Amino acid sequence: MAREDRSLSPSVASIEPLLAEGSRYAFFQALRLLRLYLGEEAFERSVRVRPALSLSFPEQDIDNIVRQDDVLRITANFFGLYGVTSPLPTFYTEDLIEEQLLGTSNSRDFLDILHAVLYPMLFKAWEKNRIWLAVLEQKDGTRLNQLMALLGLHRDTGATPSRDLRALLPHAGNFNQYPRSALGLQALVSGLLDGLPVSVEPCVPRTVSIPASDRSRLGVLACSLGNDVQLGSQVAECTGQALIHAGPLSASVFERLLPGKDLYKRVAQAVTHYVQSPIACVLGLRVEPAQREAAALGGGWHSLGLNTWLPEADAGAQNSPGRTADEIFLPLVDLEKHLQNQRVPS
Repeated sequence: MAREDRSLSPSVASIEPLLAEGSRYAFFQALRLLRLYLGEEAFERSVRVRPALSLSFPEQDIDNIVRQDDVLRITANFFGLYGVTSPLPTFYTEDLIEEQLLGTSNSRDFLDILHAVLYPMLFKAWEKNRIWLAVLEQKDGTRLNQLMALLGLHRDTGATPSRDLRALLPHAGNFNQYPRSALGLQALVSGLLDGLPVSVEPCVPRTVSIPASDRSRLGVLACSLGNDVQLGSQVAECTGQALIHAGPLSASVFERLLPGKDLYKRVAQAVTHYVQSPIACVLGLRVEPAQREAAALGGGWHSLGLNTWLPEADAGAQNSPGRTADEIFLPLVDLEKHLQNQRVPS
């Protein structure tokens, strides 16, 4: 049997399968489906649960589900004050069975008043710590913000986080690992790309400019020979840049990862939020040679620097530039903006 707390469709078109084959459903699964179909208020008003009046040992959670006027009645095989799982002595159930054989049900109806409260309490207790049910089925923004707090994205205003931010929730474990690692970044980007191959190359050498205020000036600043003097206005360093290699990619995924497209924005936002140190992250895209389109003016791939390779060759051929020079590099994290955001008090 499938798990009772697995994800369900947010809309239920009909409850006829429940009425026809109620015994095939797990108890909490049936209640969730009825709530999705009826809505919260109608569910609390129209659904009643009581135990089965029997001393036989059942195989299912539910005996049956029937509609009586405007009320949906579920007969459950557990948790009752009478029946085979009752905590009360067996003779109480035997008396109720005898009363039913005589054509009356006053005692059972009285106990069912208690069941009308007990079963809803059981359902609420079951789903209390299953936060994903409140988020997906009841659209509970408060619970969603509690989950977003695991990513450091809790919003006191109660505003609903965007879909792109919610997509980071499966990676909450990585966001709580300090210091942040290349392996965690690799898992994050690979997850956003539906498991496509991703590798992170840290400590990539680059040349950076020395701020004018920090350059060597004779007799003024950084002019101690062999100690802090630096000639020129640039310096090589390898601690401030990381390359994220993704691929090989299909043509459709490759196009969605180009600047301005939806997947590129999603990956850039996730990487910016994950990387806490002032590191410039660059995304390297490697497309399958057989998936590349030929360059053609006015058609095909023709954006210089993004999806055009010159000279062209047969896909996969030994002399194809796609075998050695098929990767394009796109900046993901604006280092200056990232540093400014780091200075803004939270």
